Amino acid sequence: MAATVTMSEIGKRAGVTKATVSYVLNNKAEKMAVSKQTCKKVTKIAQEMGYATNHIARCFREKKSHTVCMLSSSRNNFYSPLRFGAERLLKETSYLSYLLDADDIEDLERAIRLFTEHRVDGILLLGHRSHGEEEFFGSVLKRNVPIVFLHGHYHDSRIPCVEVDNVKGGLLATQHLISLGHRRIAFITGPLHNLEAQQRYNGYRQALEQAEISLDSTLVVECGWHHEDGYQALNRLLRETLPPTAVFCFSDLIAYGALKAAFEVGVSVPKDISIIGFDDRDYSECSCPALTTIRQPGEKIGYEGAKLLVNMLENSEMVVKPVVFEPELILRDSTRKLTFNA
Repeated sequence: MAATVTMSEIGKRAGVTKATVSYVLNNKAEKMAVSKQTCKKVTKIAQEMGYATNHIARCFREKKSHTVCMLSSSRNNFYSPLRFGAERLLKETSYLSYLLDADDIEDLERAIRLFTEHRVDGILLLGHRSHGEEEFFGSVLKRNVPIVFLHGHYHDSRIPCVEVDNVKGGLLATQHLISLGHRRIAFITGPLHNLEAQQRYNGYRQALEQAEISLDSTLVVECGWHHEDGYQALNRLLRETLPPTAVFCFSDLIAYGALKAAFEVGVSVPKDISIIGFDDRDYSECSCPALTTIRQPGEKIGYEGAKLLVNMLENSEMVVKPVVFEPELILRDSTRKLTFNA
């Protein structure tokens, strides 16, 4: 069996102290003002010598697992960019990730048990859950579990959130449709008990108010989260005596269903009706027509959320603040200027 390479041996070959090697290999070089040149040199020599950190020994020494639990839903591929961004930061900081598929209270309670058993140091929660959320957060606060909420929001400031500005996103989407001459603008929203849905609805209402357009409650359709819900919602709207000339959909997924509904009944998008989504999913550029949407930076949200959690774990005294990203209007082919008086 080959002998274990030590930090002292790496330092001797690199011409630096053992402490410097430790700073570099434990991702503390920037904090200890170790130069980038020295970092590259130490890292290269460590790789050449076959050095590998002993994760179990490190955990025992520091009384930490150096593992983060990510709670995410496997049923919703929207969270993939968030997971990718979070995993990139965790890899950079030598943390491991423990992924749990969390769709109900039992899954959330499993994450709490992992923390109390010292198998994870903190929790990243990706998105809202439909059941058990209040009980889960009550347990989190009672047990002082370090947690960061990605792509969501909680009313207690002790749980920091990393998200997009949903109100501004709703405002941008609706303002875009108004700028094209539309006044009968529908909003197909997810369940309005959800805070994100409320925020995007508020942005929609603000844009209408600013343009002095009266809110028509018949044009606001509350539905579920899936493309089938968007399909049924637009079918309902098209049966109105005065159907909308434009639709703002809570998500791209809902917009896909709306596009399908319009196609099946012979309503042309965007000639007869304009449709805009929210998220900028991978498929939105490939839909027919390509979907105009509001982009939110999923990978950045995941990366910054994981960074915030790691900082909380390494500095328990830090003051945590929410991180809010700006949304971006992405213009494609599903919206266009109104060509007749509505």
